[in-house]
Amino acid sequence: MLFHKIKKLWVMPREEILFRIRERQLEKKEQRHHQSGSDQLSDADFLRTCCGLSSGENTNQVLFEQFWSKERDRFFTECFQKENRINDIKTHLNPPLWLDEADRICNGKLTLLGCETRLAENKGWHQDPLEGCEWPRVFYKDVTKSKPSPTVDIKYVWEMNRHQYLIVLGKAYWFTGDEKYAEKAFSIITSWIEDNPYHSGVNWTSSLELAVRSLSWIWTYFLCRDAACLTPEFHFRLLKSIYEHGLHMSQHLSYYSSPYNHLIGEAAGLHVIGSLFSPLKDGQKWESLGWSILENQVHKQFFEDGLCVEQATFYHHFTLGFYVQSALLRRVNNKAVSADVLSAVEKAFEVSMGMTRPDGALPAIGDIDNARSLYFSPKHSWDFRGMLSLGAALFQRPDFKRQSSGVSEELLWLSDDAMLAGFKKIEAAAPKGQAREFQDSGYYVMRNHWEKNGHYLCFDCGEIAAGLHEGGVPSAAHGHADALSFELSAYGKNILAEGGFYTYFGELAWHRYFREEAAHNTVQIGAHRQAEYCGRLTWKSVRNPQLNFWRCIKETQSVSGSVFYAKNVMHRRDIVFMASRFWVLLDQITSDGRGESATAYFHFDANVSLEIDRDRQQIKATNGDSGLLMQYFGDYNVDAQKGKPGPEGGWQASGYGDKTPVWVLSFELPLNRNPVLFPMLLLPWKAGETAFHLKSYDLDLLADEVLEIDFSYNMKDYVATCQAGSDLDVHFKNEEQ
Repeated sequence: MLFHKIKKLWVMPREEILFRIRERQLEKKEQRHHQSGSDQLSDADFLRTCCGLSSGENTNQVLFEQFWSKERDRFFTECFQKENRINDIKTHLNPPLWLDEADRICNGKLTLLGCETRLAENKGWHQDPLEGCEWPRVFYKDVTKSKPSPTVDIKYVWEMNRHQYLIVLGKAYWFTGDEKYAEKAFSIITSWIEDNPYHSGVNWTSSLELAVRSLSWIWTYFLCRDAACLTPEFHFRLLKSIYEHGLHMSQHLSYYSSPYNHLIGEAAGLHVIGSLFSPLKDGQKWESLGWSILENQVHKQFFEDGLCVEQATFYHHFTLGFYVQSALLRRVNNKAVSADVLSAVEKAFEVSMGMTRPDGALPAIGDIDNARSLYFSPKHSWDFRGMLSLGAALFQRPDFKRQSSGVSEELLWLSDDAMLAGFKKIEAAAPKGQAREFQDSGYYVMRNHWEKNGHYLCFDCGEIAAGLHEGGVPSAAHGHADALSFELSAYGKNILAEGGFYTYFGELAWHRYFREEAAHNTVQIGAHRQAEYCGRLTWKSVRNPQLNFWRCIKETQSVSGSVFYAKNVMHRRDIVFMASRFWVLLDQITSDGRGESATAYFHFDANVSLEIDRDRQQIKATNGDSGLLMQYFGDYNVDAQKGKPGPEGGWQASGYGDKTPVWVLSFELPLNRNPVLFPMLLLPWKAGETAFHLKSYDLDLLADEVLEIDFSYNMKDYVATCQAGSDLDVHFKNEEQ
């Protein structure tokens, strides 16, 4: 560990070293103040130094009245006619579901990261929701030096204290006017403030957690602004704690420790606090600081093609949501948003649209912690089409609207009347072209059309994540060892899926499995690795893939990529989507002659059932009335696992802390030649409609490193030619077809 730290320090730029030195000095100063109690801002000092008021009998009332009367930016809910918006909500959404969720929270019931638990409240905000152990109530930098339990995961106590579920209570009050929802929300906030003095305990350990909690409080506050329980006394308590949150964030921005979604979330938090609470001391400075970070960082957060550089589709939308929320808040207050930010945001929405599967979900690429920057429901989902509605309204894009979920919650809460009316007037139109190329991030999407019953394949030929090193310097990242992996849907049903991600701080074996090659639809060559695992979230010696080609000729789409492990060790994968009907896959594996074997993995969606016919060398994957027929060639050792003990027993993680048994196939490929060819036909099928006949193929040709496959599929004849060192060729047997 010390050796890794030295290597990382050796390549660290001078400005980062100086930043970290200053940060450490500040933490030591904070610790001294915390030990003496001088870091606790008194009510009188807050009123005087942060609000410009002297203590008095009616000071809280004066502060409350000034907040609502002084000039400040408007929040989203202040920018539309409530009665009209309620009618839209009744028309397009399901408000009774909100009330059921809100009532559940009022009864103290929560679902956090896939686990049912009880609401903390009172003195329980430092307690782990699952194990019941309590994180120490010490200076925030000392909290994680010793875990209260060997198996405790800090994410769960953080999730409880993010308070995003309060927005559900806020929506219920806003819609019904029932005071019980506002009373419950404000009592939770009051309880938290009393139990979490400034810089004391686990809930001050991450600036991002402070940012998310601040935004949760702000949304809840404005949704409940007409509640009788919104007293001057509560307003004062909330304002003081929000100031403390902003102060900490402004002094502990994650410029180098977590310079991607953490930094962007913190910047968005500062921007929103400063915008809406500008009369506070430092309010205008925080607004300016937050927005300048968002503007200056935008090209560091997204590739030129629009995907976030963390190579994780869930975090892509986490980062995008912070940008959209801040940009739209400026928009409703007639403040400028630069062309650079707007361009990056529009491209990010293009990625979201282009990578979305026919069933409306995103492929589960990279890490996930269920984090959402736009939170309106506790339900976890990989469906981000509601955010795409915002993109359609913001950029007047007919294709965005067509692929969105229509008048969504995101649109109804973040748009003013003019923006919503503009969205309704857009004439929706299908995106132009079927295929999508995201060359900078390395993702390539094949489709036959944009309907819900379409065929889809998303191929990964991108780097693991930004900021990683090819050498021995370790760095943390949210990307996985998933080069040359792919997801596939047939007739709109997801068939081949990514393994997902299960836990950051839980059991190490499960954490590691979901990040390495065996949890993805790729090939692992013996002991060689795409990146060397060296601790939670940390990679070194990264081997990123190289694109050989991406071609779209008429209806045929093809892609090829390679990963080079050593001078004579390589994996190349070609995929051809023939005439928008079916796929042919060819893996070419070159080894160093040490008698190793390779393993090709295929992970299936949780709804897929599997039939394996080893005699015919066929696998039939069924999802409802359709699926995928997989024809392979050769007498391989084929293993199928589902829900067996241990990480490699057949599991998928659909969300943080939530794993589901799924079928996982593995083919053992003896590396007894150079190269080894492993071809496969991937044929969408539908009950009663699909016809396939394998006419001929000659296994002896494998010795000559050439395999020619003659087959018919749905009344058309094809030939696939697989040859070592050459591009995979698939064509009609008779050209007139």
